[in-house]
Amino acid sequence: SITIIIININCTLQSLCGHQFCTICIERWLDEETRCPYDCMPIKHSQLLPPKIRLLEKMGDLMLKCTYVGSGCRELISLADLHLHEKQCRYVLVRCEHCNVRVSKHQLPSHLSLCKSYQKKEKSTDCDSALIPLL
Repeated sequence: SITIIIININCTLQSLCGHQFCTICIERWLDEETRCPYDCMPIKHSQLLPPKIRLLEKMGDLMLKCTYVGSGCRELISLADLHLHEKQCRYVLVRCEHCNVRVSKHQLPSHLSLCKSYQKKEKSTDCDSALIPLL
């Protein structure tokens, strides 16, 4: 069976060989083993220290492709800035409120120029919707 442990990413220890581990997992490992699980270098409980650079800080510097790369975005964004970029990305998919077609945000003006539902709405005047039948 596979054991899945959910941990606080800041609860890590670093070996002298530079690998970072979940504190609980590496302590259990070292109860039975004497070598690093990654590179087999000798390792002892007493040699485990808080990491010099926290894993979470390293992850913030990772460069990732935008979620909307499939729609055409070619930006590389740090993980720390990814959420903000994706809220503002011109390739985010939006739904045309007139025909429910999904298009990239930057393509919406072009889509509206061809959207038959939008054109019908534009041709009708505001007065048409305000007309009340006379009895």
